[in-house]
Amino acid sequence: MPEDFNDLIASPARLRICAALGSAGEASFSELKEATGLTDGNLVTHMLRLESGGLVRSQKGMLGGRKNTLYRLTAEGSDALLTFLSWAEESAKALNGKGGAAWGK
Repeated sequence: MPEDFNDLIASPARLRICAALGSAGEASFSELKEATGLTDGNLVTHMLRLESGGLVRSQKGMLGGRKNTLYRLTAEGSDALLTFLSWAEESAKALNGKGGAAWGK
């Protein structure tokens, strides 16, 4: 693993959240819930961990008379996502070159 690997992003749920935010730029709670398939409670828990770890930032406001929270990756969050994706790609290439037969190739 790279030295700058952030363990917070290694959780499958948090990786899905960060990937959704990386793709969309910003998303509301309900958009993230739909994109990740997480329950309200799980999403809240993971968002709090990502925010306290500095990977995600939230902005509370009103939309159509209702409370709305938008989330986006911080620069640190974007770096963590890119680092994870690069590591995953390198690992997949290494597996493809070494263990192809074990994976049905």
